[in-house]
Amino acid sequence: MSTTRREFVKEVVVGTAGLAVANSVGSWAADTGHKYDNLVHKFVYKKGGGGPGAADYVCRIGGKEMNDRETNFSFGYYSKVGAWNSAETGAHTHPYDTCLVFAGLEPKDPNYLGAEIEMVLGPEFEKHVINVPSFVCIPKNFPYGQITTKKAEKAFAHYDIGLARDYAVSKFAGKAAAPASGNKYDHLIKKMSATGQPGANKIGPGNADWLSWPKAKDLEGFIVNFTWGFYSGLGNWHDIPGFDPHEHEGDEFLVFVSLDATKPYDLGAVIDQHVGKEEESHIVTVPQVIVCPALFTHAPVITKKVDKTYGFFLIRRDTGERYSPNKQTPAKKPA
Repeated sequence: MSTTRREFVKEVVVGTAGLAVANSVGSWAADTGHKYDNLVHKFVYKKGGGGPGAADYVCRIGGKEMNDRETNFSFGYYSKVGAWNSAETGAHTHPYDTCLVFAGLEPKDPNYLGAEIEMVLGPEFEKHVINVPSFVCIPKNFPYGQITTKKAEKAFAHYDIGLARDYAVSKFAGKAAAPASGNKYDHLIKKMSATGQPGANKIGPGNADWLSWPKAKDLEGFIVNFTWGFYSGLGNWHDIPGFDPHEHEGDEFLVFVSLDATKPYDLGAVIDQHVGKEEESHIVTVPQVIVCPALFTHAPVITKKVDKTYGFFLIRRDTGERYSPNKQTPAKKPA
């Protein structure tokens, strides 16, 4: 999507802070209109509501806003103690499989979440505590809820991935007198470190410094795979001869985010993302999602400028075992 300097400054913030961000990206902010602008969707954050522990900033994007694909997701920053939704005294369900991701924002320590989060799982309201970067698999119509931040040393990120076009939620009819102890649902909670790829930057100079990449086999068989990574390098993300441009069997969503919870629009980098068989160049300077429908050609990705480490995650609607149709994934898997 095209971004003029004036539009960029307006979207980030009004005043000197916004000008400082604009100056950091310089002339890269001035992109021109392209054929595939309709696949690029910039984030619009809102203040979270519902409880004292609700998001500081959150953005929810449904399939309708993402070119009618069968996926919805949210991304937000959390730093406050308390219930995320004070009105929820029970649990809720979704009519589709869901992945909940709790990610740290500290590039120097990828295994640091900076918070302690309590939630209940299952009709028994089994209580679980998350204190390291983790993801939680929520099967279709499975009750969960009462998410509460018990401790917050530092802001953290949370995103959920719903495997359906439209976000939908229903109140769970069951009720428990109090959250129960137990480990029946321990298998639904996975540590990011279990799927960590610390050598991701070796794939290309612009690739991740650290990356977690769970596949369908790690996600209770859900037909999805996703990542979370920290990026600070310059250059091509995929230094693999003949790899780019490439395509995937499933829809893929490329998401660029800031690691600064107080400045959610300040990406701090300039990335040249190529899309389409034409390798049309799209300059990324603000948080956004780029939609790549199944079998849509995209890449290369080239980081042009980095003022500070930024975050990136992809969501892809296939098992993640192959990066391109009829082509097996190499030992080192590019993002």
